[in-house]
Amino acid sequence: MGLGSARSVPLAIAREKAAAARLLLTDRIDPLAHRQHDMASPNFQKIEHHSALPYEEIATFVAELQKRGGIAARALEFTILSVALTSEVIGAARSEFDLATDQLRVG
Repeated sequence: MGLGSARSVPLAIAREKAAAARLLLTDRIDPLAHRQHDMASPNFQKIEHHSALPYEEIATFVAELQKRGGIAARALEFTILSVALTSEVIGAARSEFDLATDQLRVG
């Protein structure tokens, strides 16, 4: 059973998913069947991904993005320019960013 792409699922989340799957197995529940059952639920929302932006259009897109205000625009710009994982940007703490020196402190 896959836990998600290594590029999109942080190791800590993958470990949590693996632990949850092992817990289901101790109750003699097939984790894959359990997930498929959850996905068949009327409350399950399938994620719709955006198509990739052609490389030639990235500069124009970022320039337009920089004209927008708000934290979402800055987060998307940071994601694009740093090639960070979306989950890393969403989970980043404000204390990790030093705006005075334009540095990101990871640790």
